[in-house]
Amino acid sequence: QRAQELRQHAAAPPLTWLFFGCRDSNLDYLFKDQIQAQLDSGVLSRLSACFSRDPDARQRLGAEKYVQDAMLARQDEVADLMLNQNAMLFVCGDAKGMGKDVNDAMAAILCNYVEKHPRLVRSLLEALPASKVPVDLDATSLTKPQALQVLMQWSTQKRYVRDLWA
Repeated sequence: QRAQELRQHAAAPPLTWLFFGCRDSNLDYLFKDQIQAQLDSGVLSRLSACFSRDPDARQRLGAEKYVQDAMLARQDEVADLMLNQNAMLFVCGDAKGMGKDVNDAMAAILCNYVEKHPRLVRSLLEALPASKVPVDLDATSLTKPQALQVLMQWSTQKRYVRDLWA
């Protein structure tokens, strides 16, 4: 709904990309029709659907097994959106499994992208609040603890919103 509102009032509509995961495409692909309608109307720009226990759907659709796998498969695009286009990321799901795995994937995505674009390290590290995580402003890479700290900062800024349950 928020994306639809933004689209109506924006000169250039924002990119909206849904990474959706469920076990079986036939049993628990919730809101499938609504998601398709959002794609058809242009409110939703992209969809990456994942099916953890439905190998037939994965093969038929070229889908990944888990959301974090889909994000990692498109890591340069995800990182570019977050680092260069000021995107927002919303994660909803299981806190123990999916939530933790997506968080770890995002940390890896940041580290991998920054390794290819070392000019970003200094600005990322300078923007972090003071913490116990060591910071070397002359570094050419990002450590996992630093990447996790970037994610925490984005969370505080409401750019990385996690709605997780146990």
